[in-house]
Amino acid sequence: MAESGLYWCDKGLVVSVDGPGGPSFATIRKPFARIGSHEGSEIVLSGQDVPRRCVYLHGTDEGIFWVGLRATDADGYVMGGWLAVGQPLNVGPYRITARLATANNASVPPSDNWLAKGSAEPPFPVVMISAQGRSLGQRMLTRRLTVVGRRKPATMGLSSLSVSVCHCILYYADSQLWVVDLLAKNGVALGQRRVEAARVPVGSSLKLGVFELTYLSQSDSVETQQAMDKVQHIPSSSGVDLGKADSAELAELQRQREMEWHRRWSQLEAEHASLMEQKDEFSRQRKAWEAERSRLQIELSQETARLQERIRQFETEREVFRAQQQFWERERERMERELAERRAQLDEEAKRLKAEEEQLRKLQGQGPGA
Repeated sequence: MAESGLYWCDKGLVVSVDGPGGPSFATIRKPFARIGSHEGSEIVLSGQDVPRRCVYLHGTDEGIFWVGLRATDADGYVMGGWLAVGQPLNVGPYRITARLATANNASVPPSDNWLAKGSAEPPFPVVMISAQGRSLGQRMLTRRLTVVGRRKPATMGLSSLSVSVCHCILYYADSQLWVVDLLAKNGVALGQRRVEAARVPVGSSLKLGVFELTYLSQSDSVETQQAMDKVQHIPSSSGVDLGKADSAELAELQRQREMEWHRRWSQLEAEHASLMEQKDEFSRQRKAWEAERSRLQIELSQETARLQERIRQFETEREVFRAQQQFWERERERMERELAERRAQLDEEAKRLKAEEEQLRKLQGQGPGA
C-alpha cells in the first residue's frame, strides 16, 4: 500500500515479469511504476533491445492504466489503455502483468481512454509555457493523462534537447494536478525542488529542461477548451506544441533550437576529437604494451632455458655425488672388515705372547738347580 497523502491514491502495485531470467514479481509501494532498462525504473528489464523507458503503469482506485512510452498508433500518437488482471504486456522478450496490491481488483476494467482529449472533467487546468523568461503561450489540459516530451509519442511537445522524448506525466483528477517524472535526463523540478512525483498547486511552476510550466488556474469554458484542443497535436517540426505563440516567438524559438543544435554539434565534434585522441593514445599504449609483453616473453624463455640447464647440471652433479657416496660406503665397509680382521690377528698375537710369557716365567722359576 502506498503512503497516504503522498500520491493521488493509496494503492500500491504488484508487477509480475516473465522473461529470459525466469518469472519474478515486485511489490511497488506507490501507485505507479516505470518499466524499462533505465536503472532507476521500478521494474528494470535487461537486454540490448529494451529501451530505457518502455511503459508507464498508472494505478488508481479504478484499476491500472498503462501508457506506452515508445510505440505509437497509426496516427503517431501515444498508445495505452486499462490493464485487466492477468492481461500481459509484451516488451521484447518479457511478458508483464500487473494488479493493484489490494484484494478488490475489478474483474472488468473501465473502458474510457485517459489519453484522449476531453477524458478529464472540468474545470480543466490551464498552464502557461515559458522558456528563458519569455511566455510562449497557454495550454488547457483536457486529458486525464498527458505525456510531456520532446516529440511523439508525447501528447504535449516541448522541442528542446533539454527535454527527454517522454519527460513526465501530468495527471489531472478530482480538480488536482499531479506530475510524475519519467526518469528524464534533466528531471522535473517543482519550484526549486526536484521531485519524482508530486501534487502541483495552483500558482506553482514545473521546470522541464529550459521550459517552465506554470499552473495558472482552472477553467471550464467550452470555447477555450475547443480552441485549445485544436492545437493538441502540432507537428514536431513546429517546435513547441502551442497554439498562441506568435510568429516572432516561434522564430525566436527556432533560433534557440538552431543554437542548441549547433552547440550540441560542436560538443559532439569536440567529443569526437577527444575520442580520436584517446584512440591514438590507446593505440600507442597498446603497441608499447605488446612490445613490453614480447620482451618479457623473450626474457621468460631465456630464463626458463637457463633454469632447465641448471636443473640438468644439478641432476648430473647429484648422480656424481651419489656414485661417490656409494664408492665411499664400499670403502668404509672394506676398511671396517680389514680393521676387524687386524683386531682379531692382534688378539691372537696377544694371546700367543701371553702364553710365551707364562712359559718363560715358569722356566725362570725352575732355575739352574732345579
